[in-house]
Amino acid sequence: MKRTLLILAAAIVAGCAWPAYFLWTELRPYESNAIADSSWTAGGEPYHVTVRVTDADGSPLSGVDVDLEDPSGGGAGTTDANGEWAYHPDGGLLTFSLNGVPMMQERLAIFAKGPGKEGWILRVIVKDPAAIGVARPSTVWIHEAGHVASEREFAADHPLSASVAKWLSENRDDGWRRSWTTYASRVLVKSGDASIDLRSDKVVLNRRDGNGWIQLERDLRPADRRLLQSIETAMSAAVRDR
Repeated sequence: MKRTLLILAAAIVAGCAWPAYFLWTELRPYESNAIADSSWTAGGEPYHVTVRVTDADGSPLSGVDVDLEDPSGGGAGTTDANGEWAYHPDGGLLTFSLNGVPMMQERLAIFAKGPGKEGWILRVIVKDPAAIGVARPSTVWIHEAGHVASEREFAADHPLSASVAKWLSENRDDGWRRSWTTYASRVLVKSGDASIDLRSDKVVLNRRDGNGWIQLERDLRPADRRLLQSIETAMSAAVRDR
């Protein structure tokens, strides 16, 4: 009898826990994933959501495309020099994305809340800008016989930095396998919290994930060869322009 009562009590607790967790995920004023931490508080224009996008150091990210969904469809815009974009939603916030990358789990319209007359400030701290295609300054090292033969730094607005950001965004989760091997670098490029080692037969990627640093590798692909060509072109141009 006692065992039956314990089983019944456990079933009741489990039956209550899931609805409670579901409501919590629908109503909490924040979202977090490997790419960004998002939270919203009262502030800004009445009845508007002011989206404020920064990197982990607090620097505003301008030129980021924001797509916000509400029960009537939503709206889209681009962050300004302060990393901000404001929108008057029709009803509550269902979900939103940055540069086409989802930032929060879509919520049911019945639970979605709007900003009200106090307004909302939606703060998005992007921990991995490359994951949404935001270019960062890049540094390239060319190694020969185990030594650095040449090194160049490229600004965030340089075409190579844009190519690196695009590669990191498009190849984040595509065919990688974990690696613990230490390699002598060949062509190494570092951008933000990621480094890419392009070798003759494979590419080695070191990047930060939710649990710290991780090293991945895969066989060289056409996209990797195109990035290597972009690096070689940029390095040659840098030598000519000295």
